Amino acid sequence: SASTSHNSSRRAAERFCCKERGSVWGFSKTCNRFSSSKSVLTLLSLFLSNGECQKMPNISSVSEFLLLPFADTRELQLLHFALFLGIYLAALLGNGLILSAVACHHRLHTPMYFFLLNLALLDLGCISTTLPKAMANALWDTRAISYQGCVAQVCLFVFLMSADTFSLPFCHGN
Repeated sequence: SASTSHNSSRRAAERFCCKERGSVWGFSKTCNRFSSSKSVLTLLSLFLSNGECQKMPNISSVSEFLLLPFADTRELQLLHFALFLGIYLAALLGNGLILSAVACHHRLHTPMYFFLLNLALLDLGCISTTLPKAMANALWDTRAISYQGCVAQVCLFVFLMSADTFSLPFCHGN
């Protein structure tokens, strides 16, 4: 029933769009490529109230990126999710133990352990920037990331990695 209504909507859009003037604007080829209901709604919105076809606007904007999946089969995606979850939990546990040990014991309040505390915080930030999105994509079988999310992820990751890199020379102090 859902596919029948989808097919009838598509045929209606093709009839409207591919009239005598439709091929002038290239709609006859475009109509055959539309297959999803969202595309049919987009196609139907191209008409004026009097039923004439409009030209498609030439708009190029990027609102999301498609990420390459690690695997094509669902079983391998779930395996990747389990692997990423294990890595993420191990990193959270290890860095959390370092943070709590340095914060709780007064004998560890020395410059060397303060440096380890900062490295643990930076490591938590780096792994928490990228891995949760990769786990969500593997679990929910999605591939999209918004443009703003991608920019935020890249900027935060570059900031944290550069802070990690520039803090290393302080390790070789006198």
